Amino acid sequence: MSKENANSKKEEILKAKQAQTPKTAPKEAKAETEKAKEPETVKETAAQKKVRLAAEKAAKAEAKKKEREDKAAKKKAEKELAKANKPPGVIASILEAVKATEGTKTPTTIEEVHSFLVARFPDRTPDSMMKTVKAQLGGKVQPTRMEKERKVVFEIGNVTEEVEEEVTVGEGDAARKEMVKKTIQTKVKTYLYKGEVMPDLN
Repeated sequence: MSKENANSKKEEILKAKQAQTPKTAPKEAKAETEKAKEPETVKETAAQKKVRLAAEKAAKAEAKKKEREDKAAKKKAEKELAKANKPPGVIASILEAVKATEGTKTPTTIEEVHSFLVARFPDRTPDSMMKTVKAQLGGKVQPTRMEKERKVVFEIGNVTEEVEEEVTVGEGDAARKEMVKKTIQTKVKTYLYKGEVMPDLN
């Protein structure tokens, strides 16, 4: 066999071997290379899982707690705003009318307080409000119902009037009639606000 024939034979054998190599070999090799590049996944232990779940549970509980607190704060703020915007009632208005006399020498009367209420509450029955005023400020003895319930002090007096009265001056033939001015107390009570009752510290 000549040298050329021998070389030709070798080339044919080499080509035959290459033809027998599977076409998927490069793909498998690439997959193996990529797999080698991937970092190894660290397996979570039972203890680590327990710690993680506990942390997640605590975070959820904290979020719920904050949500409840936010709702409560919002509700409280809305309630306080509604209270601030709410007009005073009849009882509070009676006290307000008497308080207006504080620091003055001009007391008020039940009739004046009633007039104040009628102006403030035009949709309410005047007779009903008069009963309320008398229940709060009336009575023969002090303290009044309002003083006891609101823990305040009133100076209660009576309206005075000046009247002229005819009197006899002198005796016998010298007697004569004269008109004399006289101050009398009426049955109409007056109310002057003096302040709040000091708490008993004993």
